[in-house]
Amino acid sequence: MRDLPNVSKRAQNKERKKAQIIEAATGLILKHGHADFTMPELAERAGVALVTPYSYFQSKAGVLAAVLDPEHALEAAASWNGSADHSDGLTKSMAFAMSRVERYISDAPLYRPVLSTLFKLAPGSAPETQDAEDWLALWEDGLKDAAVQGQIDTAMSTVLVAHTIRNAYLGLLQRWVTQQVTDQQFRLETEATVSMMLAGIAKKPADRKHWHDQFIRTQARMLDANPLDNIANASINAGAIVESAPRLKYSYETK
Repeated sequence: MRDLPNVSKRAQNKERKKAQIIEAATGLILKHGHADFTMPELAERAGVALVTPYSYFQSKAGVLAAVLDPEHALEAAASWNGSADHSDGLTKSMAFAMSRVERYISDAPLYRPVLSTLFKLAPGSAPETQDAEDWLALWEDGLKDAAVQGQIDTAMSTVLVAHTIRNAYLGLLQRWVTQQVTDQQFRLETEATVSMMLAGIAKKPADRKHWHDQFIRTQARMLDANPLDNIANASINAGAIVESAPRLKYSYETK
């Protein structure tokens, strides 16, 4: 970490130590394939005093949350959304959902053990809950475009639809983290769920048919990928998924 202008040496030292601790935690996770390290083990690997991780992160859960780098994750997602070039808002909504799936699958050896341990340490926790309204705005972005383009009724609450889709995605993510589904099942179940929801809100018959047909195609791929006796637990019903998803507090009264 380079020295920052107009920042005290003490503040720079603090940031260096925080970075050392995060790097040490990441190294332990990738080395052992799990996040079951102890805080003394973490302090030793980071080369800091035992009390230092507690001073900067309060708990092991705090360290793991920092490993996820929520601020950078939000910035990266916003950048992706801003640069996405899609013909319509509904397609953009689907593409954003799938980009979130690929984000975790692409670095599964790190994300899966981190999230799995976070769920155990803080059962009510969920990823992407820091700056929840900013995240929700990203999920809503494509839906707002769809409303402007006449793909969905302008009387429909895009924030409520975005909240429902996002909760469904978080429920599926939690099932992937706990290894109830494979990477491919995570992809297919997300695609099927979002397709079904988009078909349900589409205003134009052509759009409804497009997303209905995509749901049918994705469902067929799910059946091909999974024997019937193993697919019983795969919830492609959006209502069931939303019920199992981590709850996010949000007010719709302003929309």
